[in-house]
Amino acid sequence: DNVEAIRLDAPRLLALATPRCDKLATLDLRCPRVTHLDAHRCGKLHRLALRRGSLLKLKVANLAQTDLPEHVLHKLVDHCRFLNHLDIHGILFDQTKTTANGALQAASSSPADSSSGKNNARSKGGSNDFKRTRRKTTASLDKLKTARADLDVLRTRKEHDHPVNITRATLNLAPS
Repeated sequence: DNVEAIRLDAPRLLALATPRCDKLATLDLRCPRVTHLDAHRCGKLHRLALRRGSLLKLKVANLAQTDLPEHVLHKLVDHCRFLNHLDIHGILFDQTKTTANGALQAASSSPADSSSGKNNARSKGGSNDFKRTRRKTTASLDKLKTARADLDVLRTRKEHDHPVNITRATLNLAPS
């Protein structure tokens, strides 16, 4: 539970599951045969090293409720050509930043923007709840599927909890 980083060189490993590792921030894997990666609910996971020859056979990645930036997901999809199931529900791509005094403001906002009608709840004196801060939509994630018709990207809890998707995300190691 206190693991902050995993660096693994395992050429015969087929699946890796690190769910609910609250402090895990970095995954550095040299695992060419891994077909299933499960790192859901690793809330601090923000770095996934994509080394040459690693994760080449990855088919299923459950990265729900992690802190991976959008550009890392794009690199993962480009790197893993066999990837056909990507669960990213609960990932929010911040459009906010923290100012020097700790207040949150929109990343693209400037003093000129503050007079526009597109201010977030905080700038209007609304709630101090971080969840109410303006965030990007997942619409930009449609780019993940460009030229990858076989890739299923799960973005919502409903998609994540669907029995078909739960079955697809499970690795069956039983002998045939």
